[in-house]
Amino acid sequence: VKDSGGGRPVYDYPLALMRFLTGWIKEPNYSYSQSYSNSVPGMLERPDLKYRFGMADEAEVAVADARGQTRSAGEGESYSAGTSFSLLGGLRNDLRFSRTINTDLVKQGTLYENVSTKWPDLSIRISRFQHLPLIQRVVNKMIDVFSPSTGYSRDTKERNDITRGFLLDKTETISLNPLLRVNFKVFRGVALTAAYTKSLTNSQRYNAATGEPQTDTRTTN
Repeated sequence: VKDSGGGRPVYDYPLALMRFLTGWIKEPNYSYSQSYSNSVPGMLERPDLKYRFGMADEAEVAVADARGQTRSAGEGESYSAGTSFSLLGGLRNDLRFSRTINTDLVKQGTLYENVSTKWPDLSIRISRFQHLPLIQRVVNKMIDVFSPSTGYSRDTKERNDITRGFLLDKTETISLNPLLRVNFKVFRGVALTAAYTKSLTNSQRYNAATGEPQTDTRTTN
């Protein structure tokens, strides 16, 4: 189907709009993994191949009384996603997300779930601009000398009591690593690097019996 103006396909217009909106996004990536662990002390025989190759969760073998040893099992999963994008032809941005979850399934005593989340995880590198009206020449000269970069991330760790059903610990760390880094070019072949980093950690602990807030600690580095 062509428009009446000059033979351009009608579907080319939404495709051009999509390219305009997403053309600045580069190198998207995603990963996912699962894990399972199972410890069965006192097995009287070797499990079949299905269990040994991870295709079955239960060993299904006779077990002797192993004094002082108990069965334990747990599972985990982790996934991450990231992408890169450029702004004004000079700001290179790397943005990432990741999460890991480890869960107790069988264990003597309390069952726990540990969750670690990193979002956002952003790093910015500044290079010569290709599209910066009016001040591009001056800014690019400064970039040639200093080559600045910066980064920001937030890392959250939680420990949950699965047996009682409440949160036990939560730690959030915000990092500016670096807040600013510059590579100062003294002359050809010689450069000096200077960096300033800053982090803020907020730790919260809850009563193991009731789940009520117990302590709240903040640390700045």
